[in-house]
Amino acid sequence: MAIARDDFPWMADALAIASQTKPADREQAEKALHEVCMAADTPRPKRLVWAESPADVGEWLSFANQRNDRRSGLFGDALNERIMPVEVRNSWNLGVEDLKWEQWRSLPSFQLRDLQQRIFATYCEFGAEIGGQFDSGDVLRWLHLQPEYARTPVAHVRALLKLSESCAWCWAYSEITLLCERPCLVRLNKNGALHFAGGPAISYRDGLSLYAIGGIPVPARLALAWENVTAEEIRQTENLELQRVLVEEFGLARYIEQIGAILLCADEYGELFEIPGSERPERIIKVINSTREPDGSRKEYFLRTSRKCKTPRAGIAWSFGLNENQYAPLVET
Repeated sequence: MAIARDDFPWMADALAIASQTKPADREQAEKALHEVCMAADTPRPKRLVWAESPADVGEWLSFANQRNDRRSGLFGDALNERIMPVEVRNSWNLGVEDLKWEQWRSLPSFQLRDLQQRIFATYCEFGAEIGGQFDSGDVLRWLHLQPEYARTPVAHVRALLKLSESCAWCWAYSEITLLCERPCLVRLNKNGALHFAGGPAISYRDGLSLYAIGGIPVPARLALAWENVTAEEIRQTENLELQRVLVEEFGLARYIEQIGAILLCADEYGELFEIPGSERPERIIKVINSTREPDGSRKEYFLRTSRKCKTPRAGIAWSFGLNENQYAPLVET
């Protein structure tokens, strides 16, 4: 079943906050952080520092590490615990209980937060963050559900919402608290995932640019030279998730044609192709994900398999270390 944004009233607002590119409202962010600390009955940070981008965050966290303050990230955990007790955070799936994982992770606010975590993880570790624009989906969802599930004072959550509306992210340590500027450029596809073939998908004012296609981070050389990317280069991509989004952007029919793949066999499990042009021709299987996307479509994946496999079923079984007769899934995921 496709997910409509109208089914989740908070989604449009969450996406608007998550994709904000205006400079951070530093005065409001610092005031919101103070309100968060007051709500949690914790002392105000000893030092506030504004970082211009994830790379800048990483440099400041290196400084915190040198000051032996890295372990004090537990301060951020304690802050989170007081604002959102465990039983509250464990109930944050309220309102989306019926969504399968693939559907849940396709929500725009989740996709933006997931990719932003990947981006920040390039430069620093997570564990002390307490909120920011990419957390807005969770905060807005809880505010929407709060009248029915009143397990925490609204003021606590509204303080987090103010923080989400003011900056990209916030890390709380005992000696230093970092607030990060918003990006100056965010490009999304129709599903709300960071996406642009031909340039950066997200950029910061200090010059940092990062690249993504279909919500998956990609090397700059691929995004910047997309017009020159070949089917062979995509075939050589080892990361299957990245390969999938590259094939989708490149075009499946175009990929099959340019790579010179020969259809050998088809069954209810997929299609088996052979790619000639080498001493040991490679065989790949095109399989269709059994879980539907929000728009009702199904994603297609390519799996490398043994040259000994004669059918798609045998090829999939081989990828699980089974023979064809042993592979009979009751439920596909």
